[in-house]
Amino acid sequence: MQNKGEKTSMKNKKAKLMASLTAAAAAVCMVTFGAITNKANNEAKPGNQEEQASSYGETEITSGESAGIKLMTAKIPVEAYAAYGVSEQAETAYTVTATVYPEDAANRKVDWSVSFSNASSTWASGKKVTDYVTVTPSSEGALTAVVQNVAAFGEQIVVKTVSRDNAEAYATLNVEYLQRTTGYTLTLDEKTYSTTGTKTNSVTPDF
Repeated sequence: MQNKGEKTSMKNKKAKLMASLTAAAAAVCMVTFGAITNKANNEAKPGNQEEQASSYGETEITSGESAGIKLMTAKIPVEAYAAYGVSEQAETAYTVTATVYPEDAANRKVDWSVSFSNASSTWASGKKVTDYVTVTPSSEGALTAVVQNVAAFGEQIVVKTVSRDNAEAYATLNVEYLQRTTGYTLTLDEKTYSTTGTKTNSVTPDF
């Protein structure tokens, strides 16, 4: 027969174990079901398909500065890559359309370029930006272009459009690389649980 002290000790052990399991389960759920994305700070080598596959991700484009030019973007679906001249190895691609103001300007041609936001950063130093992101106008001086991400990168990249008629008229887009979490590994009571994709594992307390 258990005395009062033993019962209290057992209750405390059960409470601690349940708290640990609850925290572990919450962590698993966050990783398995959450839309978790992080900037890719890992080194990526252009053209290395095996490395790109292991660090699968995508890019996010947001508006930057704007003065006399407005930029609009639209993501290109993978099945339309060929039609837009996008590489099969590209992880994501966008069409970008520029509007030059005033809209009745005599010369509405623009020039497109890409650059690292901070080319002297630890990650970007010594690297060629077009090994990671490229911008290709539909024709010489065109108001439309295709931006494609061909490899993972760890420094923000800027796409810039400048009016040929007025160098002070320009607009920029900020390109960030997002990496997805595709699985988890959990160690509890010296037992390891791991999975990838949307599979799940269960943990059952044993009192």
